[in-house]
Amino acid sequence: MNSDFFLPASAKLGSVIGAFAFFLVVFDLVLVRWLKLGKVAWKRVDYVWLGFAAFGLIGSVAQVRISSASAQLGLFEQRATTAFNDAKSLVDFYATKPGVICRTFVRSEHSAPPDQFQRMQHEYDVACQWITQFAKAIPSRPPNPITRIDQSILPPRPEVTDSALKGKFRGLDRQFGFFNQRVDELEIVRARAGATATEQTIVYLWPFLLAFALALRITKVTGEIRFEP
Repeated sequence: MNSDFFLPASAKLGSVIGAFAFFLVVFDLVLVRWLKLGKVAWKRVDYVWLGFAAFGLIGSVAQVRISSASAQLGLFEQRATTAFNDAKSLVDFYATKPGVICRTFVRSEHSAPPDQFQRMQHEYDVACQWITQFAKAIPSRPPNPITRIDQSILPPRPEVTDSALKGKFRGLDRQFGFFNQRVDELEIVRARAGATATEQTIVYLWPFLLAFALALRITKVTGEIRFEP
């Protein structure tokens, strides 16, 4: 059975042990038997093997960050989903509740002058048409994966002068602004739940770097033993 599963060499114990043995032999031949390093040179070797070992700090920090962010990812997804549902509910309420935006005014003796009355009715009619289209354009569920609402699918908002309509529009802006804020927070957590290219490289190479550092450290001990009385 064919499989696309890939396992890097650094994830295979045999490969890492083989690399460790290779480094051990090479270091012993070159540093101990050929170059025959002195006491000071062997002290300086500490900087080399400790430097390679320090690369493990980057991988360790990355793993902790990824683990922590991954554990919180579900929470932030739920927050974004709740914010979307609240925004969607507000749109549906404005679009379907009679008298909120979709309404027909009845003239009375206390009504505004005819031209103002007609202008107000026209604004509400246009706003009703817009909120109805808005409600249809917004999906019933948040996108998967959750992202900001694509503004290109939304109808352009009409210009109005009525203070009540402006207040409702501001309410929509606040609700969708809150949803967008939750999405931005989610994007940050998603980014932190993934490894950068540099971190991935270090994680893949870390077993070989550790093998290199350990082999060099063991060789250093072997070389220093020659100076013992």
